[in-house]
Amino acid sequence: MKRARLYRAMQFGFKQCRIYASKDCESDSLMEFKRAKEDENITELIQGYSWYPIGEHERGELIRSWQCD
Repeated sequence: MKRARLYRAMQFGFKQCRIYASKDCESDSLMEFKRAKEDENITELIQGYSWYPIGEHERGELIRSWQCD
């Protein structure tokens, strides 16, 4: 099965979203994000754009599942 890479996230229409590196939203695989001009890392994406996953791969980080409220 091919896995998707996430370079930048945009989140609209939900109060918050969480993105996971493992399938079935396993809590130990919760990914961290930040915005380009901010230093704070977050795990729950609020509405907005330009959320960048924290990682080392130049083409983005591998994701498997997400959950939005």
